[in-house]
Amino acid sequence: MIRNWWVVGCGSALGLTALAGVAWYHGVPVLSLGRPFMLAPLLLVPMVVLVGHALRPPVARRGSWRGVLMVPAALGAALGLAAGGLTLVVDHGLGSLWVPVATAAVLALAIPAGGIVFRMAGTPRPWALALFGPAGYYCAFALLYAPARTAGPQPLLLSCAAGVVGYTLGALAIGDTLPSAARLAVYALLLALVPAGQVAHTALQVNDNLRRLESLSVPLLVPDLPGYSVVRVQSGWDAPNVLVIVMLPTTDHSGYDDGYEVHVTTLPVPSYFAPPESCDPVNPTLRGDAPGRPCVADTSDLWHRETQGHFTYLVRTGHTLSIVDGGPKVSPEMAREAAANLRPVAAKDLAGVLAS
Repeated sequence: MIRNWWVVGCGSALGLTALAGVAWYHGVPVLSLGRPFMLAPLLLVPMVVLVGHALRPPVARRGSWRGVLMVPAALGAALGLAAGGLTLVVDHGLGSLWVPVATAAVLALAIPAGGIVFRMAGTPRPWALALFGPAGYYCAFALLYAPARTAGPQPLLLSCAAGVVGYTLGALAIGDTLPSAARLAVYALLLALVPAGQVAHTALQVNDNLRRLESLSVPLLVPDLPGYSVVRVQSGWDAPNVLVIVMLPTTDHSGYDDGYEVHVTTLPVPSYFAPPESCDPVNPTLRGDAPGRPCVADTSDLWHRETQGHFTYLVRTGHTLSIVDGGPKVSPEMAREAAANLRPVAAKDLAGVLAS
């Protein structure tokens, strides 16, 4: 019993430390009073202690379907709501760290809360399930996110469903109701959810990207630049018919030095684009730069503009305008080579790297 309380204390301290760390980093509370369900992991621990005797059945019903399924499913739903709510309000200013920070906080709070609830409800192997349940939640979330995202579900409902599925499957794998072979099959199913969800998510994302690219009214133009490859594609963010290609040296992907980036923006030729007198790709009157900034003609359909040593190249291809920019480490000669060697590519070649 003492060992279990050590688990409760350490787990709670770890979860509170993670939450406090995020709050201190941003100078604002991570938990919002407008979303009280997010306090569920914190409230479950003292709540179950206070009403434990009322919740505990007179005789522990180990092995019953009530203990194996109902209690884990209910707790999985509550913790799923808490996890979904936490990820909604954690400031994304943490960058790529916000997901593991939110995940670690939820896991650290879910383990002690789940262990106490399962123990008082007579669930078989309560502490093992408290450890295994959150893993089941994230496995289920990995699979459910892929098919459900196209329907635009509410993140909280999706997270709640993942909690129910994950904790239920975890209870079947941990509990003693099913035969050993069946428990191993459930465990294998849980492990298979993660790669299956990743495959499904990737396939759906590529299909979505393919449709977006094929719906554009501009050609898909990419510079034929030796040693460079496309690392990011943006489409339809600010305008439905604008395509942005970002390229980097093939050997620079790990470091991602944006000084070597080459940007190619393709859009329909604006009516106010009148080189060489006015070469602004956006309406100059919207920026207060009237008349538009001039440029220098290199060929009949290629111009460049220099601003404090930075060169921007503009290429007209029929009714399409492509703007080629390079980072501070890209030479004007390389930027011009990129602008002079634009080639059309198929939508399927870009669908895999289109930024969502």
